Amino acid sequence: MAAHHKYTNFYRAFEERHRGSRELIESRLEVYLPFVEPLKTLYEAPEILDLGCGRGEWLELLQHNGLHAKGVDLDEGMLMACRELNLDVCQADALDYLRGLEVESQSVVSAFHVVEHISFEALRQLVDEAYRVLKPGGLLILETPNSENLIVGTSSFYLDPTHQRPLPATLLTFVVEYAGFSRIKTLYLQDPPGLATAQQTTLSNVIDGVSPDYAVIAQKKATEDVCALFDAPFERSYGLRLVDLAERYDQQTFNHAQWLQNEWDNAKQRIQELSKSTGRLEAEINQQQAHSQWLQNEWDIAKQHNTQLQAHSQWLQNEWDIAKQHNTQLQAHAQWLQNEWDTAKAEVHELKNLAHHWWTAADQLTQEQRRIYSSRSWRITKPLRLLSLAVKKTINGIFAIPKVLWLAFKFPFKLMLAGLLRFILKRPKLKAWENAKLRKHPRLEAHLRSFKSLHGIVPEATAFSSSFDQHSSSAHTLIDVHLPHRTPLNTLGTLTIDELLSRIRTELAINKREGSK
Repeated sequence: MAAHHKYTNFYRAFEERHRGSRELIESRLEVYLPFVEPLKTLYEAPEILDLGCGRGEWLELLQHNGLHAKGVDLDEGMLMACRELNLDVCQADALDYLRGLEVESQSVVSAFHVVEHISFEALRQLVDEAYRVLKPGGLLILETPNSENLIVGTSSFYLDPTHQRPLPATLLTFVVEYAGFSRIKTLYLQDPPGLATAQQTTLSNVIDGVSPDYAVIAQKKATEDVCALFDAPFERSYGLRLVDLAERYDQQTFNHAQWLQNEWDNAKQRIQELSKSTGRLEAEINQQQAHSQWLQNEWDIAKQHNTQLQAHSQWLQNEWDIAKQHNTQLQAHAQWLQNEWDTAKAEVHELKNLAHHWWTAADQLTQEQRRIYSSRSWRITKPLRLLSLAVKKTINGIFAIPKVLWLAFKFPFKLMLAGLLRFILKRPKLKAWENAKLRKHPRLEAHLRSFKSLHGIVPEATAFSSSFDQHSSSAHTLIDVHLPHRTPLNTLGTLTIDELLSRIRTELAINKREGSK
């Protein structure tokens, strides 16, 4: 009894392992709902019989869609699964159960994966009995493995030990048609998702991509109005056939071969073009070789030149070392010059102060001279000066004073003035002070410029007088006339201010007398 109970559930366990879950099977069976839905408009309570109901997935799906169905199966293990869901089932032989039904008592007779378990003679009897019990417009649904799928037809079909032989769709369709059904539709089912619209078809798709199951749906003859209710599902196309995938694969292979042929033609044309260009390439190679030889020669020359450059670089390095030593000496000499420059700047500062003092004194004397020239006494004494001049000329005529004595008297004063100007030009502050003063006396500035040119002071005096050419035309004349005749330059530095002023006054007096004469 234990062994009997063990094998009672064998086929149920086998189905659950290899056919798929209840949810998967129910989703696959939904394809039949459009065929049975019109029955609701024809009959108030359509009678549906499912032969070999198994675990009852079809019965449960119909129940969810408002249709009642009865299931028949020989396997007690399968029927237990149906009873657990409170489905209407009974244990019986499918063909015997059909024989016990009344004529035209059923709206649908279905058998999912049943016909491959029975003999061909039993199949013919089952189809004939189904035709007998179906009402006009009623449907016979027979689903079975599709032997067009090469994997199914050669391998997976025989996984179920109760299978007898595959049934080609053409054979099953002929059996149903021979039994008298007026409209027949073959549905190819469970093909891989997306394969129908895939851009590429592989050999694996041809072998295993064909719909693994198919169903034949046959409708018993009825009026046109009744049959029209079922037109939509009957006119649709379902699934993939081996011939379709094979043609797609062949077309794809042909297209690929055509592409390869085009590529080969293009390659041959390219080879011909390359052959034509071989001569040009050889010529270019020869040119490149000649150029390479030229580059080698240039490289040898460059290496020799590089050796010379290295020797020259060593010479330059030695010269650089000598230059650095000389630069060190120059820096030391520059430091010595800087010290000398600082000493000279200090001396210039002192001389500027002294020159400023002298210029102030000379300016005062000039103003005094102008006051004398403009005074009434100068005008009153003019006859006396003229008389003195006449006497001087008379005496000069009598004694005939040599001209060389007069020149000997003027030379020391000019020498002193030249030395003073050189002294001022070598000291920037004294030079700036002289320029400021001479700017007020243009005539005196002009006389001094002439004096500098005559006595060789021009190189130093040019910079001194260039910025004052427009304002100093008369200042030089004043100094040249009234100062430089009788005071030797080499004695000027030893005089005190009072002695210098006394001598300047003496010179002015002499000039006045000469002017009156």
